Amino acid sequence: MYYFTADEHYGHKNIIRYCRRPFSTVEEMDRELIRRHNEAVREGDVVIHAGDFAFNGKERARLYLAELKGQHIFLRGSHDHWLDGTAHEIWQETIDGQYVVVCHYGMRVWPRSHYNSWQLYGHSHGLLEPIGKQWDIGVDNNDFYPLSFDKIRAIMRERPDNPPQSDVCSGEAAAVARHRAGRLDGGRGTGGVLLRLGDFMRGERSCIFRAIFRSTATMIRPDGLLRGHLCVLDFDPQPELSSLRDGRY
Repeated sequence: MYYFTADEHYGHKNIIRYCRRPFSTVEEMDRELIRRHNEAVREGDVVIHAGDFAFNGKERARLYLAELKGQHIFLRGSHDHWLDGTAHEIWQETIDGQYVVVCHYGMRVWPRSHYNSWQLYGHSHGLLEPIGKQWDIGVDNNDFYPLSFDKIRAIMRERPDNPPQSDVCSGEAAAVARHRAGRLDGGRGTGGVLLRLGDFMRGERSCIFRAIFRSTATMIRPDGLLRGHLCVLDFDPQPELSSLRDGRY
């Protein structure tokens, strides 16, 4: 059986306050996370950890891991400095005929999303609303338990289908159209396209956003937009794949 989890934050005292976890001490939190993990997982099960497993270095992470049942696959998150450079950021697999994509971050589109593949994510600690066949597998969103594939399959039966890519792109296309009408940049006609990405990008880092545009883009955090992001791109009527300058705030 496959299990999925994220954002345990073993050894991280301040996460109790940040996420209002119902524990008095980090020792209590660690013990309860281990107990609930081992209550669900058996030794032969495979557990996919989608980032932010533990603080306090590699040795401490290994101590926690030694107490957890199952065979473990770790993806890199925001704070997994204990992982070596070979750790991946995305895991993809077909399970019982279902294509599953796991990443620390929630995505707007993902591999085979137009075929109703699932995307499982963490990072947002239950604060990012899923779209279509997505689910936040972080412990804060799942009563501090890992989720089995069967449990996720039951959740996905109640979830709507993934939106068509035409719907996903409609907001960006509308921004281009508004700009061409001279309403986006005050009529200066510079070709700048302004897109708000805050609906699906949260946390300390900006994700890389790929687009079929020429030139580069800069992620910024403007004043007055709570945890929001803006992406400013230079539009060219002859599109080609571009690179983006990934920014942090």
